Parts: sequence; C-alpha cells; structure tokens
Amino acid sequence: MTRRPERVEFDRAQRELRALFNRLDPMGLILDPELQEDEYDCLIAPLYGRLVAGAPEAQLRAYVAEQRAHHFEDREPRPEADAELVDELLSWWRTRNTP
Repeated sequence: MTRRPERVEFDRAQRELRALFNRLDPMGLILDPELQEDEYDCLIAPLYGRLVAGAPEAQLRAYVAEQRAHHFEDREPRPEADAELVDELLSWWRTRNTP
C-alpha cells in the first residue's frame, strides 16, 4: 500500500516537531530529555496546519499562549517563552521549505 505524499510529509514533520518541542520543552513537562516524550503531540498537527496555511507570527503566538493557559493549565502568561517557541517553529519551517 502506497501512502499519500502529504501523509509521508506530515509523518516526517511530526518527528521533527516532536524533537523540537522536546528540546525546547516550552511548558517544562519533559522529565527525561533522553526519552522521546509525547507531551507536546497535541500541538503538532494544529501548528503544522497553521504553518502550511501561512499563519502570521502573531497568530502562532496567540495559539501557543491559548494552549499554555487552557490545555496545559499554565495560567501565568509567558510571552518570552511563547515567542521563543514560535521563532524556533518559523526557523524550522523556513529551513525545511527552502528550495
């Protein structure tokens, strides 16, 4: 069975984004950096979709801040951490989409 190219691409992106989130650990959830934790998997598809759609930086930051507050229940705003995560995401996106 042949997998659709979009699925192959998403699977690759998912692995790369999981590694990026685990390295940055923006919410302080990773207990053992040597493990391939899945604590941030809930963010991968939504952020990937936004990147594919060309979402502006401000929209990405707002989404991360919303998820921090509501999904991860971290009620204290952390704009610097959210900005660092979005900067890393955008850098990753530009690097992987450069011809």
